[in-house]
Amino acid sequence: MQPAIRNCPTAAEEIRLQELSGLRILDTPSEERFDRYTRLVADVFNVAIAAISLTDRDRQWFKSVVGLDCSEIPREGAFCSYALDVDFLEVPDALEDPRFRDCSLVLGSLFVRFYAGAVLYGPTGQALGTLCLIDTEPRRLTPAERERLISFARLVEDEINVERRDVVTGLLDGVSVAEWLGNDIADAARHRRDMTVIDLQVVNAEQIVTLHGQSTSYELMRVIARRLQNAVRHSDTIGRSGRHGFLIALPGLSDQAQEAQRIRTLLGQLSGAASVDALELRPRLAAGVSRFPSDATTLESLLDHARTALRTVVLDTCEWGFCFYSEGRHAYLRRGVEQAHRLAKAVEQNALQQVYQPVIDLNNGCISGFESLARWHDAVYGDVSPAVFIPLADADPAVRHALTLWSIDAACRQMADLNRQRSNHLLVSVNIPAAELLHADFADTLRAAASRHGVRGDQVVLELIEQSFITNVDAAIKVMNTLRADGFQFSVDDFGTGYSSLGYLQKLPLDIVKIDRCFIQNVADSPVAEELVRGIINISRALGLRIVAEGIETDAQLEALRVLSCDRGQGFLLGRPAPAEQLLEQLRLRNGWE
Repeated sequence: MQPAIRNCPTAAEEIRLQELSGLRILDTPSEERFDRYTRLVADVFNVAIAAISLTDRDRQWFKSVVGLDCSEIPREGAFCSYALDVDFLEVPDALEDPRFRDCSLVLGSLFVRFYAGAVLYGPTGQALGTLCLIDTEPRRLTPAERERLISFARLVEDEINVERRDVVTGLLDGVSVAEWLGNDIADAARHRRDMTVIDLQVVNAEQIVTLHGQSTSYELMRVIARRLQNAVRHSDTIGRSGRHGFLIALPGLSDQAQEAQRIRTLLGQLSGAASVDALELRPRLAAGVSRFPSDATTLESLLDHARTALRTVVLDTCEWGFCFYSEGRHAYLRRGVEQAHRLAKAVEQNALQQVYQPVIDLNNGCISGFESLARWHDAVYGDVSPAVFIPLADADPAVRHALTLWSIDAACRQMADLNRQRSNHLLVSVNIPAAELLHADFADTLRAAASRHGVRGDQVVLELIEQSFITNVDAAIKVMNTLRADGFQFSVDDFGTGYSSLGYLQKLPLDIVKIDRCFIQNVADSPVAEELVRGIINISRALGLRIVAEGIETDAQLEALRVLSCDRGQGFLLGRPAPAEQLLEQLRLRNGWE
């Protein structure tokens, strides 16, 4: 006859089982942090079997066991099931105990005669199972031995309940969430379920740190974490990933359209404006998605694939969203890595070319200067667009710096050549990533290049690419003022498309504003566009800045800009980028050079 299992009220038992399930410890691999306790307990108490036994719905599952070659036994008839109600259960001789004397554990091959179990409790006090001793000879623990076993149980309990938490958000930290994801994958494999893994990053977090400080960034992360906790289901896993990211596992989503809708909804819930320290901040999010088992079946591969998909989002679009992993996207990224490697070699070997687009004085139609533009022809990839290779250079500070120095030297060399031909009143402008201003040797290198080629500082305009971001505005202003004292001029490129446009005009010591082509495109046929351009021109002029309109492609646009009293312009209508050997011909046609 088998002893009856304790009659636990259904609601209370469901709460207990929910806590046990929520700890994500069932069916996980063996861990030394638990195995060391079972070995120690078996040795200290000199018993045949010692186990950390967790009581599931219909089984006793062993997180760690010594002396028994199995991972679980049926719950029915198990000693540990009885222990849950009494905190500590000792059975000196099972053959003499009416509850167990007819049990298969006693009469079968194990021939259990002695049992002692100290209950293990979860974080809210629910009984999870026991740290138990089992032997084939009757015995009785002394009071001191009982206390010792209970003390060991408390240590095991601490290991079960400890969750390494991120100090900023309170979510699982990177180590813990990886462990949980590993368990989720094992569970999905066992039950033949699909699972979605998401690597979510706040892509503008560094900018928020720079503008508003680390504490503000931390508070934004806490806001996102709270939103994430409210948005996910009980069965989902969430935790931190790196300084500015989160890992999310969504089990049970097998249809990609369903996945896409779920992720789209989740991003919408997370990306709304947040009020932090009297500021309204809007996190820009990017998410890479991989799927079990269609993309990979191991944790490492799933995380790698999610990161690959994430990089595709960040590199390939301004619409911060999400991307599913695919072999095609992986190949796309591999191509980008290869191109970046070849670009670095091309810069090192001085294998790029420089072309020059004229900047026209709209009052008299003469060329007032040239914008120098890098071009790259690769033996494998052919003509690589600047829209491709400039971001590749920006992603590698060493390549970006080398390309900047090469561009400055090439522009100064060309300006020196024009000076020798006729006039030294022309300007040459060079695109400079804003981060280069903070490079330790930038100012000295620029002066050296101008001096080496015999070019005055006031002939060189440094165009700050406004989509780039100045991480230390005060330091950048100091460098700019130093260089302006030597005559060098500064312009802000693509005005209106990047960060804090009006803030740039107010804070930075600029000389020229270049209005982005997106404003010029409709200036001739849209009253709204016309007023926007008028406003930019008026503000710039009030601040003592000269204005250059970019992207002029039609006579109507040119006429509209003249009516608005725009100083200068450039675009395909006025002159396409051309190699250095064609500049003299352009100057002959426009400026009357002989």
